[in-house]
Amino acid sequence: MKKLLSLLLAALLLVSLIPASAATEPEPPGFTGKTVLIATGNLRGRVELYPKIKALRDACIADGAEVVLVDTGNFLQGTRYANSDRGLGVYNLMDACGYDVANMGLAEFSYADATTGYPYHGNYHRYYTQKMLQDGTDEITYNVNRDGTVTDTLPAKEPAGFQTICSRFFDEAGYYSFAPSATVTTDGGLRLLFLSDTDAFLPEYLPDGVLGVDSLVIEEEADLVFTLSNASQKPEAAGSQVIYAAPQAGWDETAAPLLEAYVIENECMEVVSMMQLSFDTLGTDEALAATVEEIRSAAQPSLFPSQLVLEGRDSVNRAVETAFGDLVTDALCWFAVNYIDGWNKELPLVGIQNGGNLDNFLYTGEVTATDLLRALPFSPMGVGVLELTGAQLLETLEAAGQTDVCAGFAQVSGLKYTIDRGQPYDAGEAYGKFYKADSIRRVTITEVNGQPFDPEARYAVVADNFVLSGNDTYYTCKDARDAGAAYVNNGGGVKTRDVVSLYIRSELGGVLGAEGQPYAAPQGRITVEYNDPQPQKPSFTDVPEDAYFAAPVAWAVENGITNGTSATTFSPERTCTRGQVVTFLWRASGSPEPGGVQLGENELPISSENACPFTDVDESAYYYKAVLWAVENGVTAGTSATTFSPDKPCTRGQVVTFQWRAAGEPEPTATECPFKDVPAGAYYEKAVLWAVEKGITNGTGAATFSPDKPCTRAQVVTFLFRSAAQES
Repeated sequence: MKKLLSLLLAALLLVSLIPASAATEPEPPGFTGKTVLIATGNLRGRVELYPKIKALRDACIADGAEVVLVDTGNFLQGTRYANSDRGLGVYNLMDACGYDVANMGLAEFSYADATTGYPYHGNYHRYYTQKMLQDGTDEITYNVNRDGTVTDTLPAKEPAGFQTICSRFFDEAGYYSFAPSATVTTDGGLRLLFLSDTDAFLPEYLPDGVLGVDSLVIEEEADLVFTLSNASQKPEAAGSQVIYAAPQAGWDETAAPLLEAYVIENECMEVVSMMQLSFDTLGTDEALAATVEEIRSAAQPSLFPSQLVLEGRDSVNRAVETAFGDLVTDALCWFAVNYIDGWNKELPLVGIQNGGNLDNFLYTGEVTATDLLRALPFSPMGVGVLELTGAQLLETLEAAGQTDVCAGFAQVSGLKYTIDRGQPYDAGEAYGKFYKADSIRRVTITEVNGQPFDPEARYAVVADNFVLSGNDTYYTCKDARDAGAAYVNNGGGVKTRDVVSLYIRSELGGVLGAEGQPYAAPQGRITVEYNDPQPQKPSFTDVPEDAYFAAPVAWAVENGITNGTSATTFSPERTCTRGQVVTFLWRASGSPEPGGVQLGENELPISSENACPFTDVDESAYYYKAVLWAVENGVTAGTSATTFSPDKPCTRGQVVTFQWRAAGEPEPTATECPFKDVPAGAYYEKAVLWAVEKGITNGTGAATFSPDKPCTRAQVVTFLFRSAAQES
């Protein structure tokens, strides 16, 4: 079978493009002296195809060819056989096939959280990150009992046998591992260089720490250059042969995966033939087919298929209403009515979900329990119902929206409310990293169950017991329970994700996103306003009205701190450079004229005879005076005695440090930092404590600040906006 397949392939490939003059001199049979490049793409978790790929590769080798096997991307998601183990089975199958290079596809990023694990509070949830799948890892202990006994470990893993490449992204969080190119040298000495072409596809879907960068130009010696592409459009790659698999934004079982073969004549180092192949014509490697069956048997069942992508960014779920929040809170209300007994079902029922538990995207395709775990990782204490007065409910929502992006932000069902972010939060007594509300300034409840809101009435609130126990901003729930408010918890063993799954299967026909369902977009339950003294927001197409940075952008533009990057765009996710940050800060401080630069014991007055001491800061640069002012006022001393590095990305740690120093280095009240990634004694430690204390930023997670992560334009103007609001 393999011999017949390879001979058939050889005949088809070699005859198809050989010049007519050579047809009178038949080539010897087989692939001796040739390299066959096999390219796949858009396999999307179709594990049953890998035994066919291995059979094709082995058949070509048996016929004398050297084989190079590559994938153009979109291999890590799509079916439950890939999603259930976060891509481990796919990686193992690719290793068994003998892949040499795999390009990270669009789906590897927009669907990243659906297929690879990441550490949450040190817990890997039994799954490897893509970096671990690629580079290997030692054994990791991720669950230790109080007595010190180990109950769960992540086994050690050997590095993958193939390289991953990606041109337009880099990862600073350590979840991914790839380079912009890879070189494969065959035993015969043929050097093949593979470049990556992956669009900055839906950059807002990128997980934390994965940032878009420009394409990299690779200058490396090679006999042949191939660009592996799954971009939205086929790239023009001069000097390179493009292997292109058109991307698919969603999972489509009818879409054909890519399979192409290129025959390279080793002596002349040219591609002499290429053809597209069909998986239907290939044989099967029986040993690998048995492995596939093991993967299928071990895979979790699909809970339901999804036709929607539900929002997973913290900056959205913790700031505005999302369709994801609507779905979860509707499910909680439905569960309370049908499965929780003992509460007064004559009371109006309200569902609340803190935005902090909507932790990752839920994607199209088959959704397993593992997928729900990634999207809804919290709620360890089950689901309950608590009675609150209208006044307590209003205070609950006020506290939940105390910052513009807040882990406690209340996604709701059964009520509508408005939050006015133009009004300051009246912060009272400290409550963990949050503050109790001394008055109601920001939130107005407009209706409950379609009826006018009554602060004297009683309402039933269903939520996970994490919220009802008073965590995040929800001190009102704890106070009410401590005071004896009616509370039932006979859903104690049920997680929020279980409730969502049951709701979809029971009430939505088992398919999320089917026609007639309301969850393709937010339903208008929460209105965000920016009333006076907030300025009108500019009409940038990339600044949504409900974005956390909308008001800061408007303020920054109105006050001349920065303009957009074009007449219609602000580029909120673009990384800010050191030159830009000190310029923004200088302008926010009133653009004062610098009087002199003090470096050590030497004061350097500014004049035409004595220019800036930094060799990389030209007098004509827009940031020239800002840099001088920053050095003069101790905001920064540059990156060395003679360099400022104005074009270098400015990190979150640097930005808050610049602000703190510009404010006079006030001593923060707190002495212990809540963030695990802010070491004691770090140059930015006090600045971080001050910034959090002043409400300038809350960090990137419950225990992380990400001080080394580059700061975006949206984040920088937001930090400055919040700082200015504190001073006004």
